Amino acid sequence: MFDTGNLYFNIFIHISAYLPIVPFLIILIRQSYTQVHINYLMIVSLVTFMYNILLNFIPFYSEPFHLLRNVLGVTELVFILLIIQTHFNSEWGRQMLIVLLLFVPIMSITFMLINTPNQLNTTLLTIDSFIIFIVAILFLNHLLQHYHKNITGYNLFWITAGICLYFGCYLVLNMGRKFIFKYDDKDYKIMWMVMYAANFIKFAFFVIAAILSKPGFMQPYGEETIQGETGPVREKDPDEKKADTNLATIIPGYSSNY
Repeated sequence: MFDTGNLYFNIFIHISAYLPIVPFLIILIRQSYTQVHINYLMIVSLVTFMYNILLNFIPFYSEPFHLLRNVLGVTELVFILLIIQTHFNSEWGRQMLIVLLLFVPIMSITFMLINTPNQLNTTLLTIDSFIIFIVAILFLNHLLQHYHKNITGYNLFWITAGICLYFGCYLVLNMGRKFIFKYDDKDYKIMWMVMYAANFIKFAFFVIAAILSKPGFMQPYGEETIQGETGPVREKDPDEKKADTNLATIIPGYSSNY
């Protein structure tokens, strides 16, 4: 684990590193993992927690550290895109995410293997972070335009806000490292301290999202509105009603209210 040289901030770093288990446990206890995007959030939280646990046994900035960091970066990218894809209801948004989910993981893995997976791939992490940040900003704008209730009561708002904050900070610091900061030992420590602070805020937002999530039965894909609730029921045509009646007659115990 990273050592800042300050006892109190080292304690804060450990709290930030272990915080991802909190949304995971809240989701598990409340059984809100039946919601698709909350299920993905649960996986992201668990993977990040396990990664931070392993850092206690791996030297900082060693080859195993870089390997795990690269794998975590690709994993985060995939599941964050999946979280956003579940509720990006616009046609162009869904098509964009399908293309990204097909192309970006393959590109990332190929790039990582070409440049050896156990080395720091700053370019790869920057590209992945840029993609996540842009998609999250677009999705946040989509939420603000289509969600007409109190947006702070919607769990996807907090998830997206945490994603924007964390990856926005990473991009600013990474660009600053190349063009603004001297990147000596002092800047190196400050950068990691800021990233751990941003990580703490991100998972604090995820905790809020986990608390706001409601347990319930998993709805069939496409039947969930932007509010996360079941949409209005469409009136069936007479032929569809007749078909349902015939099916109920043929199969004893059948009920259309699944």
